[in-house]
Amino acid sequence: MHKLVKQLLTVLITISLTAAGLQADVKQDIETKVVVKGPLGSMMKVFGGNKPKKTTTYLKGNLQRTDTYNKKGKVTNSQVVDLNRGVFISMDWKKKKYTEMTFEEWREMLNSGLASVFNPEKGESKKSDEPATEVDFSIKVDVETPGDTKKIAGYNTENIILNLKVEVEATQKDEDPQKMKGGMIVRSTNWMASSVDGGDEIRAFALKLAEKLGMEAGAGGFTDAIAKLLQNNKQLGEAMAELKKESSKLSGTPMHVHTVFETWGQKMDAGKGDDEEAQMPKSIGGLLKGFGKKKMDKKDDGGANVLLETTTKINKHSTAPLASDLFDVPANFKREQITRK
Repeated sequence: MHKLVKQLLTVLITISLTAAGLQADVKQDIETKVVVKGPLGSMMKVFGGNKPKKTTTYLKGNLQRTDTYNKKGKVTNSQVVDLNRGVFISMDWKKKKYTEMTFEEWREMLNSGLASVFNPEKGESKKSDEPATEVDFSIKVDVETPGDTKKIAGYNTENIILNLKVEVEATQKDEDPQKMKGGMIVRSTNWMASSVDGGDEIRAFALKLAEKLGMEAGAGGFTDAIAKLLQNNKQLGEAMAELKKESSKLSGTPMHVHTVFETWGQKMDAGKGDDEEAQMPKSIGGLLKGFGKKKMDKKDDGGANVLLETTTKINKHSTAPLASDLFDVPANFKREQITRK
């Protein structure tokens, strides 16, 4: 669920920005770190996970390329977004192979994924003894401007914090009614630069990509699955409109972003002890999958558990001219077909 929320949040921030003409070339050296908490995070540490990853992103007109490096500073993979052809290209420099996925194929994959998130039991026969469950959920968002400032990669930035809370309440209708609450809290700390060379080009490219993927406002809603969801849920539609409005306050170019994802769960009116696990019923459609399946720690923050933290920082920013063939697949690379189940 957190991936979907983050993706929607990114798109909403993008569509709120004003597009400008594509002129300057842009190169950015970026450091990204994803820290997974809990038992999975401990396992990842053993295998070298939770460590910073360095990438370089190049932007020239309607072309964008992102290189990923290994520990020795050598490029291992490259991803190219070609707005002219409408394709995503992934290159493996070790195997000298590449794959292509059209924007249409990407949309079909996302719609299929969203359908499984919001209705994972579609096509499965419902057990006759399974009690009916009533589900309500809402999204609350607000933006903080503490006034903090600092210089990043030579640019003055201001701290803008976006808070997003997704709350789901499920009521199980049977002889022993049970009510459960759970959800996700996302707190994104954004250090925004109001004026960055090439910033207009970056925002314009993101906006064009969103439009071509059918995720811009006014195009049936981000995807068919989301559009249907908003149509059938007035509260969610209003919440998403509020999210778009608040996200518009994030003007400028993000130079350093730190985001914390927390999950929380609470079992109410169960008539049992506090130490009992809050077992969520399958019939809520997977919206709280995993939230209520573990015992919630009794913390000062109301039982919230940090799921993961992500940090993205631009270490270097340049607008020097880029060669056009930088976005071409090497002639000795062999195309590999993407296998889909």
